[in-house]
Amino acid sequence: MKYKLVQYKEDMYRQQWTIPLLMALLGVTLAAGTLFLDYQFPWQDLMTSMQAYINEKGASQALSIIASSVITITSVTFSITILTLSMQSSQLGPRLLPNFMAQKATQLVLGIFIGTFIYCLIVLQSVVNFSDGVIPYISILTGFSLGIISFFVLIYFIHFVCYVIDIDNVLDFLTKNLIASLERQLPERHQGEHKIDKVINNAEKNQNSLGDYNEKTPVDSKKWGYVQTIDYEYLYDLAKKNNFVINVDVGLGKFVFTSAKLMTVLSQQPIDDSIIRDCLSAFHIGKRRSTVQDIEFAFEELSEIALRALSPGINNPYTAIHCIDKMSEGFSVLAGREMLSNIMCDDDGHVYLMRNMSGYSDIVETALNRLRQQAEQDLSVTIYMITMISRLLELDLPYELSLALKKQANELYNAVIKQDLQKTDKEDLEYYYNRIT
Repeated sequence: MKYKLVQYKEDMYRQQWTIPLLMALLGVTLAAGTLFLDYQFPWQDLMTSMQAYINEKGASQALSIIASSVITITSVTFSITILTLSMQSSQLGPRLLPNFMAQKATQLVLGIFIGTFIYCLIVLQSVVNFSDGVIPYISILTGFSLGIISFFVLIYFIHFVCYVIDIDNVLDFLTKNLIASLERQLPERHQGEHKIDKVINNAEKNQNSLGDYNEKTPVDSKKWGYVQTIDYEYLYDLAKKNNFVINVDVGLGKFVFTSAKLMTVLSQQPIDDSIIRDCLSAFHIGKRRSTVQDIEFAFEELSEIALRALSPGINNPYTAIHCIDKMSEGFSVLAGREMLSNIMCDDDGHVYLMRNMSGYSDIVETALNRLRQQAEQDLSVTIYMITMISRLLELDLPYELSLALKKQANELYNAVIKQDLQKTDKEDLEYYYNRIT
C-alpha cells in the first residue's frame, strides 16, 4: 500500500492544475476572510490613519492594476514553462518531462499568481460596492502585499528556470530519485542475511509441494499500461490468509495489454471473483514507467541522457561522463542493499508468493548495455567507463554485482581494442583495464 500511496502522490504532483487550483481556492477564502474582518470589525484607528493615503478611487485603481499585471505575468510564466519543457524534451528526452512537471516550484508560482488575481478581483468588486464611505482597508492592504509578493515570486521563478535547465542540476535531481528508489525498495545488506538465506533454502525445498494445488486460476489485467507498483506484501498476506500460492508473471516496469495475464493463483479449490478483485488491487498500472518501485527505470533515465549526449547530433561526451558519475553513485548505494528474493515465504519455508524481481545483473545491464554500445565510438568515454568500474570494484561489492560490472568492462574493452587506435590511447586503455583484471 505504501508504494501505491507514493505513486498517487507523484501522479498528483505531475498534474499542473492541482496546486494552482488549491491556491485559487485559497485566494477566494482569503478574500472572504479579510472582507469579513472589514465588515464586522472596522478598526477605527486603522481607518483614521489610512484615510490620508487611500481612498475608494485610488484603491480601485491600484487593485485593478495589480490584477491586470498579475494575469499578464501569469501568461508570461506559462510561456516560459512551455519553452522550458520544449528545451528539455529536445535536449534531454521527452521521458524526462514528468520529472520537471512534478517539481512543485512551477505549480506554486502559477498558483500564487492566479490566487492573487482572483483575490484582487473579489476585493475590487467589494470596494466598488461598499456603502456609507466604509473602505475595506485590511483587504486593500492584503491585496497590495500580495502584489509585492508576486513581484518577488516572479524573480524567484526566473531563477528557478535557469536552475532547472542546468544539466548538472537535472542529473542531481535524477540521482536523488535513484537513491530514494533504492532505499525505499531494497533492505540493507547486513539486516538478516543469514536468516533470509535459510528461509529461501527451505522454500526452495518446499516448492516440490506446489503440486498439491490442483486449481490454477489466471488473473488477467483489466487495463493496459506500464506496471508502476506491485504491493507484494499485500499479495503475500492474501495468499497466506486463504492458503494458496500466487505466482506473479509480470515484473515492475513491464508493459501489459488488456487481458494480459498478470498472475496465476494456485489453490486447492476454485477461487471466487472477490479474491480476483483483491489480487488486482495490488497492481497499479499507469501510462508511463515510474521510479517508485522500478529501480531499472531510475538507472535508465540517466542512461538515456548519456545516450543522447553521445548521439551525432549533440556529440557532448562530457555530459555522458557526468551521467556515468551519477550512475556510479547509484551502484555504490546499490552495493549496500540486498536484492529481494523471487520467493516470499514464512519462517518455516512455506511458499506463498513467487515473483519476478530484478537482480544485480539485470540492473547493471539496463544501466550500461546501450551506453556501452554507444561509448565504443568515443574513446574518452570508454576509458572513463572502465576507470569508473575499476573504482567501483575497489568497494565491498556483492559477488553478483562485481561480476556484472566486470562483464561490462570486458565487453567494452574487447570491442574497442580491435579498433585502429593510437599507441598512447591503446596504452591508456590497457592500463585502466588491467586494474580490473
